[in-house]
Amino acid sequence: DASSQTKVTANGSDITTELADGVYEFELGNDHAMKFTGLPVGTVVKLTETGAPNYQGSVTYKLGDDAQAETVKADRYGDDLEATLDDLSQTTNEANVTNTYNYVAPTGIILNVLPFAVMLALAGGALALFLVLKRRNADEEA
Repeated sequence: DASSQTKVTANGSDITTELADGVYEFELGNDHAMKFTGLPVGTVVKLTETGAPNYQGSVTYKLGDDAQAETVKADRYGDDLEATLDDLSQTTNEANVTNTYNYVAPTGIILNVLPFAVMLALAGGALALFLVLKRRNADEEA
């Protein structure tokens, strides 16, 4: 009976696109959110974040008004993140996906050391030139 089915909406629009067997897929861009209402009991939410180089995905979720927030992180930077939320409460359920960028600052070691290395090379070259010229003068006098 169609009248007894639960009406599920996402951001105020009815959900009608079903992949198979009650599975629906949604993609969200940066700074986008989706709010579901009317999810039936037993609904399982699987969050998947595709890994990107130098980014580590994490999801912080809270299932129920009185529940503690929990966080699941990808194992390494660049890895995919998967989190399954299968204990939804009848009150508010929230999940926030965050990608943390691993910024590696250029240390500039080469640029910091280069002037001193050049000065040392010039001093060594000048010393070698001095010794060669001194030996030549000594050989010419002999």
